[in-house]
Amino acid sequence: MRTFGLLQNVQMASAPLCCFLCIFVVLIDKVCLQVTVEGVIGGSVVLPCSSAKHDLKPEGINVHWRQNDGIHVYDITERKDSVANQHQRYKNRIETFPEEYVRRNFSIKLTGLTHTDAGKYICFITPSNEQETVLLIIKVLDLHQYYRPSQSDGGQPAIPTGIQKDQGHGHLILCGRTSTSSLLREPPP
Repeated sequence: MRTFGLLQNVQMASAPLCCFLCIFVVLIDKVCLQVTVEGVIGGSVVLPCSSAKHDLKPEGINVHWRQNDGIHVYDITERKDSVANQHQRYKNRIETFPEEYVRRNFSIKLTGLTHTDAGKYICFITPSNEQETVLLIIKVLDLHQYYRPSQSDGGQPAIPTGIQKDQGHGHLILCGRTSTSSLLREPPP
């Protein structure tokens, strides 16, 4: 009798576990991870979005980018870009990669970053009901932190790669390329 009772308790205890595992396996496909992207004021960032469903034809896919649960950022309807409902602050600031649509990559590039661009972006992909969440953090680049004497180099300014000091005027200049070893100069006024 005890063995039967023990076996029955084990079966009853494993039933909720089995249900949990079944629900977990079904829902794991719907879980989306949040990606964090950092940018600086005036800079640009790529907000990633791609579909994992390879059985969908690119012509039938619609993509809707939204910020903070509703602000229209950008739409891609059947491989065509659409700005009809785009919020005014995103006008002429979004770049797309149409050649990537066939690979189900619907990432967008946001240029001219401002403080108001910070927040959560959601990329909805239909008809597969996929979504990706991107958290955009905007940082202010403080040039004063880069130009201060350090003890380790004999009091010379601590300037990281990519930022040069103009010897003629004492201005800091952000450099797009860091391979050059010469100091950049601003043109005379």
